[in-house]
Amino acid sequence: MRDGTPVSRGRQRSAVVTRGDRSAALLLSSWQRQFRLSLRAGRSTMLAGPAPDLVTAAAPARLWLGGARPGEVAARWPFLGSVALAEARERGDRRETMWLHLSENHYADPLSLS
Repeated sequence: MRDGTPVSRGRQRSAVVTRGDRSAALLLSSWQRQFRLSLRAGRSTMLAGPAPDLVTAAAPARLWLGGARPGEVAARWPFLGSVALAEARERGDRRETMWLHLSENHYADPLSLS
């Protein structure tokens, strides 16, 4: 797969751009106009979240591919998660990462507490 080449995954469309060991993947939902941005370092997802539109998704992807640290990107675009979550992922702290991911709910998924 070449950089920026659209890829079909079933009914979803995606594009991936890489620079060195970093990549930015944008997935378009087939059910609604919704975008999911995933920023990776090697095989690890450092930041991910639902982007409200393409323009908003492009800015953090550009910063990430330019070499910014995860906390810096998260501070500017909260839809990717908190700075604390980004820093826990960067440190490789799996326990804190999981706790923050579950407790923050930055995807705005409805939670059932019953």
